[in-house]
Amino acid sequence: MSDTGLRRFIFVRNKGSLAKPQIQSEIDAIHAAVPEEEAHEFTVVDGDAYSRPRRENLCRMHHLVHFAPDPESDAVVGQLFARIGEVWHLRMASRRTNDCCAFDRT
Repeated sequence: MSDTGLRRFIFVRNKGSLAKPQIQSEIDAIHAAVPEEEAHEFTVVDGDAYSRPRRENLCRMHHLVHFAPDPESDAVVGQLFARIGEVWHLRMASRRTNDCCAFDRT
């Protein structure tokens, strides 16, 4: 898959969580640790801005990526993405539920 697009790292937490000082420290540490080649932009998003179904789907994807991986299916999907051109790729930056996600436009 060629890497020709804008890459964004998006940290998503709910509004109450984002107000906590320890979470801001965690965000700062993650931002500092993200290599420049991994993302052109780093954005913090209030998860409350997402609809409930969207948040639930993000949680499901998080669970599937980290706790029920399927390399064979991933390979098939990767081949399909390579033919499509523009896709969104979801990576989880943490194994803890409801933590940050990275969406890459490739």
